[in-house]
Amino acid sequence: MRKTNTAVRKPAPIQPKEETKIAAPPPSMASSCGVKRMTEAAIRIRAYQKWAAAGKPPGDGVTFWLEAERELLQVK
Repeated sequence: MRKTNTAVRKPAPIQPKEETKIAAPPPSMASSCGVKRMTEAAIRIRAYQKWAAAGKPPGDGVTFWLEAERELLQVK
């Protein structure tokens, strides 16, 4: 009786056929994108803090997100 190799090989990672180059956004757009990301991150952190302070109740957390968003947008 012949032994067969039952080892499972991992597939090779997929390599792009050619290098894809992405142009940088114009300066006006780049700055607005950065502000948006920073604002979303700040809202996310503040919403989490509010959720944790409320005892981490179940649910989707929309109320905490909206409160945090309102709070942070008033500061600016």
